[in-house]
Amino acid sequence: MSYQVLARKWRPKKFQDVIGQEAITRSLQNAIKRSRLGHAYLFSGTRGIGKTSVARLFAQAIRCESLTPDDNPCGICFACQDMQQSNSMNVIEIDGASNNTVDEVRELINNVQYLPTNGSHKIYIIDEVHMLSKSAFNALLKTLEEPPSHVIFLLATTEPHKLLGTVLSRCQRFDFVNASVDDLTDHLMKISKSEGIVFDNEDQIRDIARLGNGSVRDTLSLMDQVLSYTSDNHVSEEVLAKSLGVARRELLDQIIIALFDGDAQLTVENCKQAFRENISLKALLTSILENIFTVIENVDNESWLNKKSNIQDAINGVSTAEIFWVYESLAKESSWIFDSVAPVQSFLVSIKKLALRNSLLGLDKSSSDIQKKKTKPVVEQKIVEPMIVIKDEVQQVEEPKVEAKKALPIIEKPKLIVKELDAFLKIIEVEAPTLSASLEHAYIDPARFIDKQMKITYPAEGNVFYDVINQEQTRERLTALLRDHVEAKMDLVIEIETSTQKNVTTRAQERKEQDALSEEQRKKELLEDPMLKLAQEMFNTKVDKIQMGKKGE
Repeated sequence: MSYQVLARKWRPKKFQDVIGQEAITRSLQNAIKRSRLGHAYLFSGTRGIGKTSVARLFAQAIRCESLTPDDNPCGICFACQDMQQSNSMNVIEIDGASNNTVDEVRELINNVQYLPTNGSHKIYIIDEVHMLSKSAFNALLKTLEEPPSHVIFLLATTEPHKLLGTVLSRCQRFDFVNASVDDLTDHLMKISKSEGIVFDNEDQIRDIARLGNGSVRDTLSLMDQVLSYTSDNHVSEEVLAKSLGVARRELLDQIIIALFDGDAQLTVENCKQAFRENISLKALLTSILENIFTVIENVDNESWLNKKSNIQDAINGVSTAEIFWVYESLAKESSWIFDSVAPVQSFLVSIKKLALRNSLLGLDKSSSDIQKKKTKPVVEQKIVEPMIVIKDEVQQVEEPKVEAKKALPIIEKPKLIVKELDAFLKIIEVEAPTLSASLEHAYIDPARFIDKQMKITYPAEGNVFYDVINQEQTRERLTALLRDHVEAKMDLVIEIETSTQKNVTTRAQERKEQDALSEEQRKKELLEDPMLKLAQEMFNTKVDKIQMGKKGE
């Protein structure tokens, strides 16, 4: 017997076998059980989630002569056997993409008048119904609204928005949802056990389920693809990675660990290793984001963290807000990465920047550790003139002596003490540039600064900057700068705008407005320039438009 792909071999034989559509299958079973069948049903949803399979099961159950106690078709009666034939006269399956003309629809309308050869119902399953032409839909409307009592239409589509409103209003609509990763994982484990497929660990099965994107058929096709790469039904990490073109889980874990540890060199090297293993940029970036998202989902899940002890160690010193920020930053920069003329290099720059986030934000502890190291004493050499000693008529020359002096005292550079906000912000710009950049997206009240309070207010949309600057290490850094450079003792207040507050104007917005005013002033000055006025008089013309260059141009 020829090989049958898993998607066809494991097509549902009863309603309970349908993955992730319990509400829909229960509704259809209840309609049969209570004899409340409609004349037209519309099944919509993405590809490979069971629309056609449920339509076939529903048609078989409607015509079954003896349903099982759990409301499934028996599979042995004449009607069920007839359903399993590809040329059944009572269950007609039509492909809407290849039978979409008016003439073919009119032929269908003429045939619906004929009674079924056996049983009480004749059922038409129209797959990809949105492919019918507009004129074909119009020809079908009357029959779809008032078909003969023995006819039921089951329509399936992946694009319900393309259907006419008059068609939608004539059908009972069921929207199929994507299967969850957990449901797909359980389904693959069941198939693996039955087919004798061996995986090294459950994470491999979960990776295949995740790559299926909620589609049962796509997931089983990926499983077939993996099995075609192995000869003994044993799936290792290497087999999974090479057959699907994804990064090895071990390598992904190393990237995540190095990223949260702040080891930029190791993070970049692991990413380069993934590229050397022919992993595409899109696949690698997607896998990294998915793994960080998994960390976010399980950051408080002790059982998961115990299984991933290496990742747990890496995130021990990382706050939850920082993990969120890393994910959000990488997700936002993905569009810039793929639009770049050098996507791979742009990705490596982005991932390295995230690994160096602490030093870029002025939170690197290594600088303070270096300062704590003792300074070696400065040794000043004094060369003594050689002394000639005459003894037994032999001249002996003594070696020059080197005298060591005590270490010179280290003279610390005096700290700059300021009173005004602008002066303090200039100090931050020099000593902590990244911290200064975060403050640009906030409003800082100069009046309160004079009153010994530094109040930092972020707008509602600036929650990312608020989360970063509100971390304990960042607050300590800002507090230390206040203590070192501001004459008075200052209180530090960091807040985010609420819905009851008026919109705050950030420092960046203020600078932009000032630049706009400055540009207008420069234009006015140019128009008043005597040489320009003379030129206008000489050539009998007027200046239509002034295009200002950037400052310094």
